[in-house]
Amino acid sequence: MKSKNWTTKDGTELEISEMETNHIKNCIKLIDRIAKNGMEVIINCGYAPDNDYIEYDSYVMTGNKVYDHYKKELKCFKEELEKRKDEQNT
Repeated sequence: MKSKNWTTKDGTELEISEMETNHIKNCIKLIDRIAKNGMEVIINCGYAPDNDYIEYDSYVMTGNKVYDHYKKELKCFKEELEKRKDEQNT
């Protein structure tokens, strides 16, 4: 499987396979919190030259929509944790 990256809140790209186990677990918990509490999603970004500002709209994504949004990352997190678990048992 192609390696997958996780982007931290400061924009740093981390390869999931190189992340600490606790960091991976905390990322899963973060996604769970976002699903419960919501995540603002900005849409319709565009520059309005006559008004010299950026127009945007937003909505709050929660629940299964959040899990769908992070579907690939969650899969990679869980696969990496399972791989580490299997390596410890051998």
